Amino acid sequence: MSSEMLNAVILPDETVNKEAIKLSQKFIKKFDTYFVLDGNRFYPHITLYQTGFPHKNYGIVVEAIRQIASEAKSFEVAMNGFSLSATTFISWNCVITKELRTLHEKIIVALNPLRGPPPSFYKGLGFTELQIKSIENYGYPAAINLYSPHITITRIKDENQAESVKRELRQHKMSFEIDAIYLGRLGDHGTVTEILEEFPFKAL
Repeated sequence: MSSEMLNAVILPDETVNKEAIKLSQKFIKKFDTYFVLDGNRFYPHITLYQTGFPHKNYGIVVEAIRQIASEAKSFEVAMNGFSLSATTFISWNCVITKELRTLHEKIIVALNPLRGPPPSFYKGLGFTELQIKSIENYGYPAAINLYSPHITITRIKDENQAESVKRELRQHKMSFEIDAIYLGRLGDHGTVTEILEEFPFKAL
């Protein structure tokens, strides 16, 4: 079965996008990393749902997201502090609002029945038992109650540098308004390497 690795995402506005890229470039100057955000090969994004889908379901996935977007209203996303997840992923975290959680859950409910095998890069990431159960149920380690929206700034290669990274992390508050969902191609380390579709919100 031919599969596509896809990511339903929120894209930040220009100001937050530039800040995420700047932060990513800052970390690669101090640490050896797997990627650096640039808005071209690696897009700053907030994941709503990422997993693999059979190629034959692509059109159904697109229409399902389009329907959800047509019923959604714009809302504010607030960026907050940083964290280090799975000892190597540097995350710029979002405040989890009712609107953001609801959008995530609607996407999960619509797309989970359409999915195929999860991404191969999940292997070896040291997930908790709850995250493993989430992958089994949804093909995604951070679904529903485990949802933790963020922009991944980069991923360091050496987990022994984790403590040094933590000393670099500071509170960093910004916010932006979202009015669309995007579908991106999911790359290694949870990156988005291409924007495939845009679904503007249409609700008043």
